[in-house]
Amino acid sequence: MGAVSDNEDSYEKYNWPTACEEWSTPWGGTRSMWLTSIFPRIGQFLPAYRTVEIGCGYGRIAKVLHAFTASELVLFDTNYDCIEKCALAFEESSKTRCLQTDGRSLPDVADKSVDLIFSFYSLVDTDARTIQAYLQECGRVLHDDGAAFLHHSNVGMYYQDKNTQVDKRIYSLAADRDILIDAAKVRTMAAESNLICIRQECINWDIKEVLSDCFSTLVRPDSKWAQDLELIHNPDFYNERKLAST
Repeated sequence: MGAVSDNEDSYEKYNWPTACEEWSTPWGGTRSMWLTSIFPRIGQFLPAYRTVEIGCGYGRIAKVLHAFTASELVLFDTNYDCIEKCALAFEESSKTRCLQTDGRSLPDVADKSVDLIFSFYSLVDTDARTIQAYLQECGRVLHDDGAAFLHHSNVGMYYQDKNTQVDKRIYSLAADRDILIDAAKVRTMAAESNLICIRQECINWDIKEVLSDCFSTLVRPDSKWAQDLELIHNPDFYNERKLAST
């Protein structure tokens, strides 16, 4: 479920009808999405000296991150077409690099050099091995006070107790989200990469009653940002998107 090869096949066949803006539609556009749902969650880490985005698509969020990045913005995607489009969009930016990734690594990024690693919606359909690999890379490239904001599956939360009947609506979500991943699993994998979660927000996405996704904010244990975990269950995220579009 959500293997790297499966994702590559899906995105290679996708025709990107509105240059990825279709994924901002629930908010009424990327600007509204940034102002209401992204900046309030990462604003404390901005501006950043060096930023990495995992799963940049056609660069709709990268264009905003660019304005908040002082030295270098590194954009990664598994889809070469996306990398080409971003390279064209940022061809006049000397501080932007657009690189293809194998879906598990951040090549050509130096150890302990990154202030902010950002990924929104791009990793929700990846498997546990992919998340673990990216967490290892986060542990490698984040500098001492760097932070990572990763959007991933939380469907595993509904499969923890095999004796409990799973809401049938979860099955449709599980087709695109790994049932082995949830907030707790990411905390465990993060620890293995010398990272801690300081904030995890479990949110609903397509189904109001199901907290299918999670935003995890990770730092090094000795970071200036280090604190006890703030774990939030937010069933109002669905409405947050809806209100943003009005």
